[in-house]
Amino acid sequence: MQRPPPEEFVLKETNPHLGEGKITGGKLTSTYDLVEQMLYLYVRVVKAKDLPGKDVTGSCDPYVEVKLGNYKVATRHFEKKTNPEWNQVFAFSKDRIQSSVLEVTVKDKDVAKDDFIGRVWFDLNEIPKLVPPDSPLAPQCLRPTTTDKGRYPEFFVKVILGNQALRTRISPSGSINPMWNEDLMFVAEEPLILSVEDRVAPNKDEVLGKCVIPLQYVDRRLDHRPVNSRRFYLEKHVVEGEKKKEIKFASRIHMRICLEGGYHVLDESIHYSSDLRPTAKQLWKPSVLKLGILSARGLMPMKTKDCRGTTDAYCVAKYGQKWVRTRAIIDGFVPKWNEQYVPIITIGKLRISKDDINKLTSQSCKRKTKRFIGQLLVKVKIRGQMEA
Repeated sequence: MQRPPPEEFVLKETNPHLGEGKITGGKLTSTYDLVEQMLYLYVRVVKAKDLPGKDVTGSCDPYVEVKLGNYKVATRHFEKKTNPEWNQVFAFSKDRIQSSVLEVTVKDKDVAKDDFIGRVWFDLNEIPKLVPPDSPLAPQCLRPTTTDKGRYPEFFVKVILGNQALRTRISPSGSINPMWNEDLMFVAEEPLILSVEDRVAPNKDEVLGKCVIPLQYVDRRLDHRPVNSRRFYLEKHVVEGEKKKEIKFASRIHMRICLEGGYHVLDESIHYSSDLRPTAKQLWKPSVLKLGILSARGLMPMKTKDCRGTTDAYCVAKYGQKWVRTRAIIDGFVPKWNEQYVPIITIGKLRISKDDINKLTSQSCKRKTKRFIGQLLVKVKIRGQMEA
């Protein structure tokens, strides 16, 4: 095989679509900002209870069929079991989703033709997104009550701070214990008012409880560690005749509230802030070298499978005595790993230039083997204080 020219080993600058710690879609992106976001729809089939018998003997051999557009998968089936437990997970890549409805069907396996037991549909627009794994917020708890038992409640939280007002999305769970997992950011101003409300009808919201929190009782965060979460009681007012009666302890809301006193004065919209580091450098985190392994392209076949060339590609990165390895992408010449490794190493100060990275990259690509496999796309980032 002809060896590629030396230009192939030179560091090339790319512009992949990365988070970079900015705000996307009204929410803060996670710290996994060196890799491209790969979205998957996860369907976990847990169990079923009290399934009806479909056979002549009154038994049931159940399994679950999950259908999304042209994709169809099924769980294993159980023989003669009306309370099966599967605990199986199916993943669908968002790039290949061509339908807006997820269909889940329970069937009874039979020799001639499988019998239908039940079916449920899910609108993909109403399926909640998984919170990034580095989210500092703890789960939020709420135990309100509803008087109309003929409908599913639609809960949301409205937060008012001075003349600023924000609200969360309507809880997607539809239960009386909703979860939001959302960050709301304000410029400090008295007073802080929170209210939990129920969307009872279009353009009509019912207040289930309210909480007023003086800012003098709010903890101040001076470093990167999050403050402790607290539970606040919601008060509810009921009108009896001409008098307003206050009912305390109607329910509780679980929140994490803090004053970010050490940060820059924002010179841009609080919804699109790009720099949230403290002004005091002693509060900055130590510099960390991060590595994001994105993808590879132009790979050559390295073995034969079913009379054709194929490659099961993975990537190994080494820095000193530390090394990491990505997962292997089976039978693919354009693999996408999108794996981020942090911290690779923690440093106080580092002097490094583009020429140094070019030299290291060339040496790495011209290692012992002379067989050129392809090009690898990586992103290296030093976050913190550094000298260039």
